Amino acid sequence: MIFVSHAREDREAAVGLVRELEAEGFDCLIDPDLLEGNPFWREELSQQFHDCELMMCLASRYAEHSPWVEQERRAFPGLRMWISVDPMTKNPRVSRGGRDIVAEQGRAVNEVRAVLPARNCQYLRMRHQ
Repeated sequence: MIFVSHAREDREAAVGLVRELEAEGFDCLIDPDLLEGNPFWREELSQQFHDCELMMCLASRYAEHSPWVEQERRAFPGLRMWISVDPMTKNPRVSRGGRDIVAEQGRAVNEVRAVLPARNCQYLRMRHQ
């Protein structure tokens, strides 16, 4: 499963990315619309991280200043892929821990295929049915 992290100002781009990924057979998790700040929601979301193999972070000037995106980034233990959705954020800041990939917006699905082979997505779908 793929978790899509985004600033609320980038919600439209995040929903579009989720639609594109799901059309290609990838299962996605995205936070409920505008529920930020609810500590129980944050806890529930972080508990679902163990089912996610990849976090896709939408990089933008809004995400750079979002405490929620930063919390999700720090809490997620796995591989993270950064997609720039803002011309002002061409080179997203990533950690050098070997768990981050930077991908171009138009190539997101191809990059996901490279790191999450289709057999993994089919396995996860079967496991959650």
